[in-house]
Amino acid sequence: MAAIGDSDGTVSMMSMCRTLYDHTLNPKEKEIMGAIFERETKREKNLDTAKRQAEKTAKPVKEKVNKDKIAQQ
Repeated sequence: MAAIGDSDGTVSMMSMCRTLYDHTLNPKEKEIMGAIFERETKREKNLDTAKRQAEKTAKPVKEKVNKDKIAQQ
């Protein structure tokens, strides 16, 4: 059982399934979840790095196009 309360003072009782509180059912769950979070964190960092690199390479192209337009005028 779990009691959950809110700022209004309402308290609700909930029954939890056994897998949420009994670590003997899957003793390596903490390690598995840690590995998943670590992998996803690395993935997010890689995506951010790729996005920054793409933005850096895109800026000079735009500047060159603007210089060409000015030269044509």
